[in-house]
Amino acid sequence: MIDKIVIRFSNFSGSLDNCRPQRELIKKESDWDKYRLPRSSRKGDHSLFVGVNKEDKKKVVVSGSLRNWLYGKSTFRDLTASDFEKVVLKLAEALHIPPSELGKTKFTQCEIGLNVKIKTSCKEIIPKIVDYHLYDRDNVLDETVYFNGSCKHLKIYDKTTEVAAKNEELRETIGVMQAKGNHILRIEFTLDNKKAFTQSHMGFIKTIGDLHINYSNLYEFWAKNVNDIVIMNALEENNSMTPKEYLFLISLIGFDQIESFEDVDEFELFAEKYKRFLDSYLSYCKGVSDGALKTARSKAYREFIAAFDKYPSSEEYNKKVLRGDIILALLRQSIKDDSAHFPTLVKSVCGVTNSNNK
Repeated sequence: MIDKIVIRFSNFSGSLDNCRPQRELIKKESDWDKYRLPRSSRKGDHSLFVGVNKEDKKKVVVSGSLRNWLYGKSTFRDLTASDFEKVVLKLAEALHIPPSELGKTKFTQCEIGLNVKIKTSCKEIIPKIVDYHLYDRDNVLDETVYFNGSCKHLKIYDKTTEVAAKNEELRETIGVMQAKGNHILRIEFTLDNKKAFTQSHMGFIKTIGDLHINYSNLYEFWAKNVNDIVIMNALEENNSMTPKEYLFLISLIGFDQIESFEDVDEFELFAEKYKRFLDSYLSYCKGVSDGALKTARSKAYREFIAAFDKYPSSEEYNKKVLRGDIILALLRQSIKDDSAHFPTLVKSVCGVTNSNNK
């Protein structure tokens, strides 16, 4: 679950005996002295970054990937709650502070993610991931897609390729794994600050100790939010379509086979599909009543993205397949981590909410 994090000490009582000065090719003026805290493992060395305020030495910032620091930079393992406790104890030891001091220390930015095993190439899937809460989207080489909000961000990328790039010894093994159709998609959310945690209904998590105590909430946050990812694929007719749905979607069925759109970016194709859907939707609502037209636009987008979930082409990787892969990933994680309450997480991934939470 937890990966990168920024920990902020306001009254640091330890020492930096295990730290090394950070080398900088270009020295810049800064109010902070910069160090790195290395740790070796059989999966490769990794360092956390440590900053010490020049005017107040008790102000110390530790940042970086706790997962990589514990396991090494070329690993597919995710931190369980017990792993997080282990890395907290090792970090406290390395900084020469009591674990209780680290437990009471506040953090700001925190990355919450999980690896998902899939049978389809990440390069085929990532371009199809077109939306998450209408956040700004950036697709990099079909290997990574970003969605950026004001204080919350989503990053989805090819974890298999990333690990292979970091470890030359593993490249051949990973190449064989990919050739057999085994790929790993990394889905991670970054919460920038307290505001982001509050907006995500986790405002009670403020310290490192809070993260450990409420680890199950991190799983639930992740599961709920991956359900909001929109994957665009071709649509196909279905006998369960209502006449109204058929009216709206018929213009989109077979749309991907139109030659003039063959080389169009998936996101542009998604926008064009929505434009056609919206025109049909507004035309229908205008014919019903003026009142219906007023709320039509907000309803239209919800129904549009729901269509890709309800009527995806069975010949393509789609939201239903992703949901199945995510559920399997959570099942595997729940076997290793008691904090991952599998039945609750499945409901979140499927968009099922308890009546008392509505």
